[in-house]
Amino acid sequence: MGLRLLTYGSAGVVGLLLVVVLAGVFLLGGPTDGLPGGTAADEASVATDDLDLRLNDEFSPPSTNGTVQTCIASGTPGDSVSLLGDALVTLPQERGLELGAADARVVFTLRALDATRTERVDPEGTTDVSLFWILEDDETLSVGEETTLGIRVEMADGELLLETSRTLTVREGTRRYDC
Repeated sequence: MGLRLLTYGSAGVVGLLLVVVLAGVFLLGGPTDGLPGGTAADEASVATDDLDLRLNDEFSPPSTNGTVQTCIASGTPGDSVSLLGDALVTLPQERGLELGAADARVVFTLRALDATRTERVDPEGTTDVSLFWILEDDETLSVGEETTLGIRVEMADGELLLETSRTLTVREGTRRYDC
């Protein structure tokens, strides 16, 4: 009699077990491609950990005492603003495949100086964008002041994938000469 209950109830047990397993897969982070909302891997992102904004208000070339000298300079040029660092731009691979070989770009805007720079990025993957930006000081920024760097990631057709910003503190820049 116990054997007969197991035989008749096994279809129900198997069905219940199947429902529990499928529910567990979805609850524990199984396939999510078809679920609304997506995951972080489905979205564009920009990582900027080492951006350095410097202002050098002084312009003082080395004294040559009337002779010709060859000098090597390092640091922020005089009367200039420099923005140095890296931005790691990641676009979801599914997005690039969906759009074919369309180009993508990242647009940096230093709002206080109304300066913009555009760089091409890989439409399906990660691109390390090196920023080496020297701008003339228009006396808008001061050392210690905070300013905003706007960042937009968009496709070549103008479709916006991500818009964000970073707050940067202006640091004192210097220029050294080795003559």
